[in-house]
Amino acid sequence: MKNAPPEKVTEHPRKYDTQDEKRFLDHLGTHRHVSRRGWAPVTRKDLLEAYIVSAPERQRWGTIHPGAVLAHAQTLLKNLVARAQAPKEKRG
Repeated sequence: MKNAPPEKVTEHPRKYDTQDEKRFLDHLGTHRHVSRRGWAPVTRKDLLEAYIVSAPERQRWGTIHPGAVLAHAQTLLKNLVARAQAPKEKRG
């Protein structure tokens, strides 16, 4: 439609913040990633490592506290690795 008024953008009642980013990290890689073109599937560990490595390149953090989020990502990764290395319990 020519000369139509621009659509009104509704503001969110609050901004995306540190807690939201932590929740994002809590769920990162918890669903199945499909392998494409013969590549190996992406794991939660891979995604957390990539997030940590790429975080310094992020320019816009908004209301997110980078230190708190990176510490959370590192804790998640550390716990994931520890669980993977823990001896498996024998099931009866």
